Formats: sequence, C-alpha cells, structure tokens
Amino acid sequence: MKVFTTTGLLVLLAVLLGVPSHSLCAESATVQVVEAEGSAAVSGADLARARNEAIRDALQKAVAQVAGRWLSLQDPEQKSQILQERILDRAEGFIQDYRVASESTLSEIYTVVIRASVFAETLRDDLRKAGLIDPAQPRSAVNRISLTVRGIRQYGDYKKILGLLRGGVPGIRGAILREASWGVARFEVASDVTTTALSESLREKLAVDVGHQDEQVLEVHLIR
Repeated sequence: MKVFTTTGLLVLLAVLLGVPSHSLCAESATVQVVEAEGSAAVSGADLARARNEAIRDALQKAVAQVAGRWLSLQDPEQKSQILQERILDRAEGFIQDYRVASESTLSEIYTVVIRASVFAETLRDDLRKAGLIDPAQPRSAVNRISLTVRGIRQYGDYKKILGLLRGGVPGIRGAILREASWGVARFEVASDVTTTALSESLREKLAVDVGHQDEQVLEVHLIR
C-alpha cells in the first residue's frame, strides 16, 4: 500500500515511471525501446476499461522516459503542464508499437508492464516546437539511473536517502523521489557516474546490499 507519492505530472516528467527503462538505444537512434508500468483503478468490476486506462498510463510514462533524456529534472511547473498537454496527452502518437509484458490486479488496482518502441527523434522535434528544449541544445551525456531502495522502515529513511542523493554523492547532478511505498523508495537520478560507482557510494554511506545492477537500473537493500 502506497503511503507517499509525488504528483502525477512530476512522476511523468521524472521519466519515469513505474518500471525503469530496460534498454535505451543511442540517443541518435530514431526509435528507443523502454519498459514502463501503468496502473488504473478498477471501477464497477470493469476490468477491460481499467486495463485500457493502465495501458494508456504506461504509454505516457514510456514517452516521458524518452523525453527525460533532454528535459531537466528541475524544470518549472509551467513546463510540466506544457509537457502534459502537448506531449503526454497524445503519447500514442509517439509509439511505434508496444506489447504487454505482464499484467495483474491487486486491491482494485489494475497494473500492466509494457515494452514500447518510442519515436525518439519525432518526440525531440515536438519538444523543441513546444518550447520545452532549446533548438540548439546539445544532446545530453548525463546518465539517467533508476534507483530502488528496499528495506525502508520509517519516513526519516526517505528523507535521509534523498538528501544524500542531492548532496552527498560525488557526480550526482540531481534526484527525484518518484514513488515511496511501505519498505520501498524509487528515485530517478541524473548522474555523471555509472551505476557501479553509485552502488559503491551507497554501500559506503548507507550500508546496503546490491540486489540488481545494470547500466541504467540499480536496486539495493538497506542492511539493518
């Protein structure tokens, strides 16, 4: 059961959504393949409607993941609104194709995980037209890391971890708390360092075990 959550717009702008990106091609690629998780409430036992809404939510988050390659983590609220209205509300138009990797229903919430191919260059052009990125803006070399921390037992742990990510780890440019559930926190981190370097810093400063690690995803567990 979720006990803390960011607003919908910030979740989408963070890129993040739900399930982190599984594989991103080079930024110059026309299409980028990402995984994203979407969810929707089941109303009146209408599972078909909830499934469609969950897929739409996942598609928006997939597009937001790719858009996040060029957007700042600290973009103002006005840009978040423009992103929502001009880009995310028509997310299906940036999707080449997708498939549902998994789906489930728990506590009247329908959840899907999709793998989607996003037209990256078309998206980047539309971000320019919407005034969300500078036409002359160079392609970002900043790593986007999805960080999941498990073993959290109190709200103070969330604040401590976020504070560390925002000022206590060399090479971290910024971090957003995307979701906080009982025992779990998910962050998006803009970093100049690799997941290996980040995991070593977390081991040293937080005392964690690494559960999973690849180029863009890091999952750790607090040692009690």
